[in-house]
Amino acid sequence: MKSIAPPKLIVVTSRKGGVGKSTLSCHLSVCAGLDAVLIDTDSQADEGSCSTWMQARTAPAPRFYSYDDYKKNGIERLMAQAQIDGASHVIVDTAPRADAEIAGLMSRAAVNIVVTEASFLALSALPRSLSIARAAGKPIVIAINKVKPQRLESAQAREGLAEIGVPVFEFSDLADYARALASGKAVHEFSPKGKAAEQVRALWSQIEKVIA
Repeated sequence: MKSIAPPKLIVVTSRKGGVGKSTLSCHLSVCAGLDAVLIDTDSQADEGSCSTWMQARTAPAPRFYSYDDYKKNGIERLMAQAQIDGASHVIVDTAPRADAEIAGLMSRAAVNIVVTEASFLALSALPRSLSIARAAGKPIVIAINKVKPQRLESAQAREGLAEIGVPVFEFSDLADYARALASGKAVHEFSPKGKAAEQVRALWSQIEKVIA
């Protein structure tokens, strides 16, 4: 009997809430293809996270495990089930914390996506998230959300992050990100030729390189 390879685990994390972590997780889960699994590990899942998007989505992919599924079964059993089901990738949307549970998820990951935005408060929380990601010993990618190209804060964030030796991807403050989710879609389904779709595809290309 042919063995089924374990799926690649992609953990999306941030110590700061409200920076677009769930939004990015949803879009990436569609980039990952028809055999992707999305897991919501945030206890506030009924307050505008991946679960909300899945309720609006009619497409069969990604397969979805809610926060209740996660708490009942744990990541080990959900990953095992994903492997049995032939999943290629598992995207985990984490709670906005920096604790042992988050560190444990990050230590299992093929790549950790650390999300921030170009604001003082979000960037001040980034070092703690990065330290946990580095301690996990796995590849790291930084995603800066809600970037306004002409704003001084965006330039300062770009300059500061350029020196840390981690790939950085920018996501503009575009309406397509929210509008796509409201329609139950990802940006490259909603507006495939738009700038938002291009930005998400660029990040996914980097992820594929890292986990190949």
